Amino acid sequence: MDENICPDAVIFVSDDQSWMDSEGGRWGQTETMRLWDELKAKNLSAKLVNIDIQPYGTTQTLDREDIANVGGFSEAVFDFVANFVFAPNADHWVEMIEKTAL
Repeated sequence: MDENICPDAVIFVSDDQSWMDSEGGRWGQTETMRLWDELKAKNLSAKLVNIDIQPYGTTQTLDREDIANVGGFSEAVFDFVANFVFAPNADHWVEMIEKTAL
């Protein structure tokens, strides 16, 4: 990874098969997660959106406040990404859910 790159947001689109790149096989840390942790150490406010076009039972990254794992794809993904990247904190999601009429 380029030492000088320090983005505020990264959007990664894949087929969700990256668990195969981990040293521990399917159960170890993926290279995606390792590199994200490295980048995150340089920019604590950075966010990652991991879009898996064909989701399976695994994800490339952990579920954390700075990471959104999205399974599948539609036009709604664009609004979700914008909301996630620009959300000030996790309370933003609670407010959005509470505003939703059922």
